[in-house]
Amino acid sequence: MRAPCPSDFSNIPSPAYVLDKSALIHNAQVIDSIHQRSGAEILMALKAFASYATFPFLKSYFAGTTASSIHEARLGYEEFKKEVHVYAPAYSCADVRQLSQWAHCVVFNSFGQKKAHIEDFRRYGEGYGRVIDFGLRVNPQYSEIEVDLYDPCRIGSRLGVPICEVAEENWDGLDGLHFHTMCEQDADVLERTLEVFEEHLGNRLSELKWVNFGGGHHITRKGYDIERLVKIVTSFRHKYGIDVYLEPGEAVALNAGYLVSTVLDIINNDGLIAILDTSATAHMPDVLEMPYRPEIIGAELPGELEHTYKLGGMTCLAGDEIGSYSFEKPLKIGDKLIFCDMAIYSIVKNNMFNGVSLPSIVLWDSELGEFIHTKEFGFDEYKRRLS
Repeated sequence: MRAPCPSDFSNIPSPAYVLDKSALIHNAQVIDSIHQRSGAEILMALKAFASYATFPFLKSYFAGTTASSIHEARLGYEEFKKEVHVYAPAYSCADVRQLSQWAHCVVFNSFGQKKAHIEDFRRYGEGYGRVIDFGLRVNPQYSEIEVDLYDPCRIGSRLGVPICEVAEENWDGLDGLHFHTMCEQDADVLERTLEVFEEHLGNRLSELKWVNFGGGHHITRKGYDIERLVKIVTSFRHKYGIDVYLEPGEAVALNAGYLVSTVLDIINNDGLIAILDTSATAHMPDVLEMPYRPEIIGAELPGELEHTYKLGGMTCLAGDEIGSYSFEKPLKIGDKLIFCDMAIYSIVKNNMFNGVSLPSIVLWDSELGEFIHTKEFGFDEYKRRLS
């Protein structure tokens, strides 16, 4: 369900991401209700949404954050100020030294990585006055994701140890196991994944302190089966006497943000093309990577309304195209177009290809009806990334 949006974007810069504080809090409350009812510990995955201006009002709903790099780990430690759980496909020796300052839990991708780094993590962690938990990522070799790009269990995947190998290995030094096999899916998929997971490992799970069910749980989507998720988690916890972690990312900021853009020009080449001050490749890369067609307020599919335009970005990439949309009235230069659901996998993945500026980030408080301008980006950010 699309969040209610502000009626007037005229007082904010373009392009700009607008984050809806009330929608973010609503999502966090829905997620927290699962913790309250099932006992699951909920972590916020920074890979999907990491706008730290929102952390002060979000962090009370989560046990901590999950990170996949030293920068995400440090951001979670310094700005969220709660538990930091880390997983990466591999760690360098430099990573180990730095992560030991911030990580409460480290998940290894292989038994080789565990052997190479666990003692250094322990030693460095003790130097910082902390005892680090350790886990191993398991590849259950089962998923229902249809797009290979997002399927961590596809043939030849580099993510996690195949579950048949995990069952036969020594688990000394491990506090838990982690799997992540879902993408925008419901609790029924988790239930079927757990059947495979328990079939292979169920007789050993009581040796552990916890199991992390990963992310991809579309908890805040309308129609998501929350009751089923609560039942699954509660049953698993009671059956094995261990803790369960969930780490939603997209669900935290689903339908809680917009991208404001402006029409710069309109040309005609086998149809009308509106060129915007934003970019698919630079500002909303998942539009090209997934790919998908984002909604625009007041627009419909091509041909459904009277005036149809293809929308293009401002970079020189020929394929920097967002898609075709129809509108009630003809577009004109200076019109603002508002893209929906732009908080997730946009700010964290955007880039400055062609030297285009990043969109500003604006926090909107719908209860007060106020825009709180948080950040603008310019030449300094572009130059700092180069040498």
